[in-house]
Amino acid sequence: MGCKSSMPAAYAEDMIKKYFDPRDLKPSGRLQFFFHSPSSTLPVRDVCNEQGSGHKTEPQLEQNAENYFSECYQKANIQGLLKNREKYLFLFTTCKSKEDRMERHFGERYIVGYICADRFLPRRGFIAVQGKTKIVAFQDAYPLERLVPSASNRHIRVRKLSVEEAKKVLAHLRRAPDIRDKCIRELNRLKADRPRMRTKKCG
Repeated sequence: MGCKSSMPAAYAEDMIKKYFDPRDLKPSGRLQFFFHSPSSTLPVRDVCNEQGSGHKTEPQLEQNAENYFSECYQKANIQGLLKNREKYLFLFTTCKSKEDRMERHFGERYIVGYICADRFLPRRGFIAVQGKTKIVAFQDAYPLERLVPSASNRHIRVRKLSVEEAKKVLAHLRRAPDIRDKCIRELNRLKADRPRMRTKKCG
């Protein structure tokens, strides 16, 4: 799954210095999967471990970041974003809300937002990407099947997007309201309800 890739802090810092130049970013990007919270109609991570894959910390919307507390798809995706000087990390998930009003979205995969690669941060043995973040509601999100046919996209967790693909997704998402603040309030509500348990390391 590509969730473990620890490195010395000095090596992470050197890698960032070598590759990151905010003036030279390509308007392309990558997809990054996260587990959705079934208890929410908003596109937030599964902080309560309802899907059985751990209490998720990523994407860390509270910090406008990915791989901030836990590493996931670090070498293949986060370091790839850095080394290829790509501008956008697109966040996508499978909607797991079973509320009646979410019926047409349940089980479908959506690109629900993005994080701009404004900076990279050395963390505890890995690298985080941080920057301007936008999140949209499921009804405003970009269906993944528009990029990859449904029959082929069920097992995708990461994927590179070309400049043209990134442009189409951004144009769609930019028309929708940004609900990041609302999502953070929802995360705080969910975290208050969860029992104290060890957090799983893969976002």
